[in-house]
Amino acid sequence: MKFFSSYTSFSVCALLMLLIVVPRTVCLAAEEGADAPVYLDEPPQSPPAREVRHLTRKQKYKDESIRLEYQVLQMSDDTLVNDGTFVEYYVDGQKFQEGTFKHGTYDGLWTYWHPNGQICKSITFKNGRPHGQWEVFRSDGTRLATQGYAVAFVTASGSVITRMENSQWCSTFSTRENSLVLA
Repeated sequence: MKFFSSYTSFSVCALLMLLIVVPRTVCLAAEEGADAPVYLDEPPQSPPAREVRHLTRKQKYKDESIRLEYQVLQMSDDTLVNDGTFVEYYVDGQKFQEGTFKHGTYDGLWTYWHPNGQICKSITFKNGRPHGQWEVFRSDGTRLATQGYAVAFVTASGSVITRMENSQWCSTFSTRENSLVLA
């Protein structure tokens, strides 16, 4: 009897799984007993979102000092897309990073500073990808490294991964953690 109750529980669970996992059809029978299905029309696609206006935004730290100043595009579907200048500051008001976005992608020169005001790194982006040379400086202003890009891409998590011409992965820069790892 115990085997039967476990078997029944298993069957009920299996049936529920099938109801959840098996996709439902998008057709209906014309009449009960009819063989020809009737397909439902797909709803019309909404038009792509268009630019409505440019906005300038600011975010502040708890002490009311400016943390971010940036420009966005407001789209017709109310989404906001980074477009224009983007400046982030340390708590003391010193610049941390500055650059531009073009329709949500990195564009042009991006500069990052150490807390003491010295330039930390300068990266040029083209079509959202690092382009050309990347210079990295120590907090005393001396050059730490200069690298050139052959292949680079931005991952979904916001990391920029680059590869030098000799096909070895050489650096990762995470825009979320603002950290640099050199191999």
